[in-house]
Amino acid sequence: TQAVVGSTVTYVYSIGPLVVTAVVPDLSSSTSSTVQHNIEAAGFKLGTTSYAFDANSTTANDTYGKVTKQSLAAGTSQVVGSVINVTISSGMKPVISAQNTLDQVGPAIVQQNSHLKIVMSDDLNNSIDYYSTTSAQQKNYMVTYQSLDPTAMTATLTVVPKFVAGNYFKDKDTLEKVYGNVTGGNYSNIKVSIDGSSTPVTYDPNTMANYTVQNIQVSSGYPYPYHTDEIDIVVKTH
Repeated sequence: TQAVVGSTVTYVYSIGPLVVTAVVPDLSSSTSSTVQHNIEAAGFKLGTTSYAFDANSTTANDTYGKVTKQSLAAGTSQVVGSVINVTISSGMKPVISAQNTLDQVGPAIVQQNSHLKIVMSDDLNNSIDYYSTTSAQQKNYMVTYQSLDPTAMTATLTVVPKFVAGNYFKDKDTLEKVYGNVTGGNYSNIKVSIDGSSTPVTYDPNTMANYTVQNIQVSSGYPYPYHTDEIDIVVKTH
């Protein structure tokens, strides 16, 4: 535009874009199904959602499925449209240790409200359904590996038979079944005696797989049965 020489010109300086703030909501009562709505209703955006076991979760105060952490502190003023990342509780982390037998592990998971699904296999990668095993069977499985996944809500366990004098395997089980589980249990010295012979022989899967078991004897004096140095299998050919 044009103006008369000597006219007064007034300048207006910008101090930047208009900043609108809002108070960050307390999301501790939000669940995985309501957290996004609660964040957006306050004028913010949901960022990443992660899952983790909660050390503060108890049977009486089960935090499963609830927000336990938020990246912007509740009650503070933040720019509208800011991103809030949250952590959702996967419940109490179950305590599972090697040397636990399966009957000790399963009830612990249930009673601690960890909400975990149990996925099991043995050392031979045979799938085992925890919920179809009896309490008597569970006492004869020992945990050798465990992996907990808070996001997928699963406890993956590897178990092996816990051999005791008195036979875990029953009479008339085939040697193929027994031998496979024994080797899966990491025994370093396996003796197979046929038809009462005092001379042990090496297992031959081509000729001995269908031999039936008469007795299984595990060497004593070792701290954990499935790490013992010797196991004797007495079989019969028919």
